[in-house]
Amino acid sequence: MQRIAVASYRDIKPGGMKEVEASNTPILVAEVAGSLYAIDGRCSHGQGKLAQGVLEGYVVKCPLHGATFDLRTGEVVKPKKNAYGMPVGGPATANLRTYRVVEEESQVFVEIP
Repeated sequence: MQRIAVASYRDIKPGGMKEVEASNTPILVAEVAGSLYAIDGRCSHGQGKLAQGVLEGYVVKCPLHGATFDLRTGEVVKPKKNAYGMPVGGPATANLRTYRVVEEESQVFVEIP
């Protein structure tokens, strides 16, 4: 396991997201309810930059096609149906990898396998 410094703790605002790079891999780091989470930074469907998407609780929504992922698990959030019975939630079917986040001395580290 390789631990890589990716940001200062103050770079990631409460309820915010930031794309960082670790070992040439784009990673999304997000803060929710006082905890930091890290998942692949690109959508598994269209490679959209998740940091440019929308964060609602523990779910990040891709800005390209609306795929949604759970920050805690990296899993695709199953589409829901809108008022017309049409599925919403994006076309992604592949989950994203998650990474362990460690905070030390106001630095944020991501552990890469």
